[in-house]
Amino acid sequence: CLAGAVALPFDGAGFQVIRLSRHRYFGHPLTIAFVKALGASAQALSLPSFYVGDMSLPRGGPMPNGHTSHQIGLDVDIWFNLDPKPALPPQEREDVPLPSMVLPQGAGIDPSQFGAHQVALLRLAASDARVDRIFVNPAIKRALCEGYAGAGTGDRSWLHRIRPWYGHDEH
Repeated sequence: CLAGAVALPFDGAGFQVIRLSRHRYFGHPLTIAFVKALGASAQALSLPSFYVGDMSLPRGGPMPNGHTSHQIGLDVDIWFNLDPKPALPPQEREDVPLPSMVLPQGAGIDPSQFGAHQVALLRLAASDARVDRIFVNPAIKRALCEGYAGAGTGDRSWLHRIRPWYGHDEH
């Protein structure tokens, strides 16, 4: 269970919540504060807004279709689709394009989908002390460790929070 859950606003600086009908936009107050801060930081860097997907149900607990780690309001799905996007009305947020960032059979990242914006957003998120780990597809982790799109420049300590996990090729 999740006591004291807070709803993430559907729109904020740098982000939009999608799939509102699922009611999975609740989280621990620190998680909500993190998402708001990440959105504001991304916007300050002139990154396109990102979509926020599943977090937790209003009182936590199991969700259909897995997401066991989301039961207590500490996890959040942030989608890698950073194409410029208009502010969408709620009814148009149920089925938004969420392309994979990985080539077929996990052969590597798709450079037409994953680039400097995604790396910058991951660096921002992973550099935040409130973040313990970020799951990405193993092909994305490999590319980051190899320095793709500037991931290897400057302080690389944020990379230890990036963890390879299948099923995370688009968020």
